[in-house]
Amino acid sequence: MTQSRTRMVVLPLLAVSSLTLLGACSGSEPDPAASGTGAPAGLPGAASPAPAPDKDTIRQTRLDDDGCKLLRSNPDEASFFEYDCPGEGGYRLRFTKADLREDLAVIAPDGTAHKLGLAGLAGGGFSELDDSVEWHGEMVEGAFKPAFFLLEQEVPEGAEGRNEKDYGIVVRLEGKPCVVARVDPGPDLTLRTRAAMNGAGDCLQIR
Repeated sequence: MTQSRTRMVVLPLLAVSSLTLLGACSGSEPDPAASGTGAPAGLPGAASPAPAPDKDTIRQTRLDDDGCKLLRSNPDEASFFEYDCPGEGGYRLRFTKADLREDLAVIAPDGTAHKLGLAGLAGGGFSELDDSVEWHGEMVEGAFKPAFFLLEQEVPEGAEGRNEKDYGIVVRLEGKPCVVARVDPGPDLTLRTRAAMNGAGDCLQIR
């Protein structure tokens, strides 16, 4: 497997403002009482609209030597390495490498560990995870509350594993963290993986 990793491109979300079409002016001044607020917006006594909550805030962490702490290693036994990596919203990631296979476990805020079985998604064959982890959630009282995280898995396929393909992985955090979608390789993988969060169903059965 090549040592190069495909980076997931994280695009900032753009807030789309609504445009209000103005009708023809009647020539008369508007009556402030007609709005029901008793005063035009912006003046004392006017009702201030509540800001709309950000329903899809994105944060990013990495699976690399700079941010992760080595917990255990046994290079002589299947080149085993285990790392503790930062997450978001009180979650952390337990990142393992062994026998050219990479996997994750989610450490929930209460300290419980949930294995994802990502190596099993590759059918037990060799696999490599991208460095970038993309967390999706919302801001609740000034704190980020993640609901999903996304990442890519590189799997060698074809004759002698010469054809490497990238799959998108969607992990749901609510309840018991688990993989809820695996997105096939192809163009716009990042966008298609994000779209797979919508309507994500039950945990995938991973052998």
